[in-house]
Amino acid sequence: MVFRGTVTVIEPPITGLVISSADPISIRFAVDAVYKGVATRTFWVSTERSDASCGFEFLVGRQYTVFARVSGDRVQTDICSGTLRGGLDPASAGLPAGRAPLEDLPSTALIAVILVALGTTAAAALGAAYRGRKTSVPSS
Repeated sequence: MVFRGTVTVIEPPITGLVISSADPISIRFAVDAVYKGVATRTFWVSTERSDASCGFEFLVGRQYTVFARVSGDRVQTDICSGTLRGGLDPASAGLPAGRAPLEDLPSTALIAVILVALGTTAAAALGAAYRGRKTSVPSS
């Protein structure tokens, strides 16, 4: 896959006492153009911590054209993939014109908030309906 985006977050790996240049790090991009494959507006890619282990060293706030491969559920890049700082003329790399990324999927937390809000509203409506019922006592 190939896309152009700006780095917004770099998350270091969770490590113990031993730190390796090969530890995977996660990079979040704000994607503005997709040339090959599928990417959302907010997209994560992993690479090794250091170029000493073939990792690509990204900087927050900088724009990159990322050449990556999908491996299982991860999208990975490295210094040999062709990733470069800045944009590129897609035609010069044999790529089609860039297209807009897909909209981000709602997060699990957002879905949970919506479900809780709907459940609370439904419970309040049922409670109001129950309280609104009048019980009549038969007259003798």
